[in-house]
Amino acid sequence: MLSQRLIINLVLIALIAGLSYAGFHFDPGSTADKRLTISKLRPDDVDSIEIQSADLQLRLQRSAQGWDLESPINWPAHATNVGRLLSILNFETSVLADAADVDLAQLGLQQPKASIRFNDSLLQFGTTNNIGERRYVMLDTRLYLLPDVHLAFITQGLSALVDRRLLPRRGEIVSLRLPDLEISLDEGNLWHANQAIEYSQSSLLLLAENWQNLQATRIGQFDPELMPGQSIEIELADGQVVEFLLLSETPEIVIAHPGIGLQYYFRSDYRDQLIALRSNENDS
Repeated sequence: MLSQRLIINLVLIALIAGLSYAGFHFDPGSTADKRLTISKLRPDDVDSIEIQSADLQLRLQRSAQGWDLESPINWPAHATNVGRLLSILNFETSVLADAADVDLAQLGLQQPKASIRFNDSLLQFGTTNNIGERRYVMLDTRLYLLPDVHLAFITQGLSALVDRRLLPRRGEIVSLRLPDLEISLDEGNLWHANQAIEYSQSSLLLLAENWQNLQATRIGQFDPELMPGQSIEIELADGQVVEFLLLSETPEIVIAHPGIGLQYYFRSDYRDQLIALRSNENDS
């Protein structure tokens, strides 16, 4: 007797063949069914996302300022990559079957590899199919085949979804203490450095803005074995003090944020934008 999975594969082959035939014999005036997005839920209507796998649990929440991670850390999320998650809802394909009509265990959906909950709508990832490098997914009670590009991204976890900037987007720096330089903002909104060199206001302001706006090329889990590192301390306008560690300057600049368990990687030529000021950036 043929297995349930083999039957589904044969049906899929027939479906692909039928669609290929239809492509050569398409009548623009026909009323053939069109492929629909897998969900009627629009990305703009989603305000919460939960991701679950064997060793991963993340929760994101939309706010007036954008998307934020709520668990395992409370920190701004990477807007582009959250959009990548939401784009799954817009994927166009045809329904393969209803969950009640197939053996979910055969398709890896009885114990899914991972799941994403968009508001109250649950998307689960099963095994891959032998045809076209696609993966069985189930949205609520409907079974689909999607290109196998989403699961690997999802299982990157926190490093893929956290904002790549070093500081919260709403944090305004009032002082920055680097290994060899300290700058601070006075009551008249003028920057001062603790060195005899008279740096320009524009260069000091740019240094502070770089800590707020520059994005890391990548983010990883904090590795305490790279310690000891040089201490960096930033005070924000709300009184919050954020502590970093400068772990390395070559071949990449590595800045750790132990408080959230992450470390940020920047190109080595960013040194004069993050941890020092060139002498030619001072007032003449």
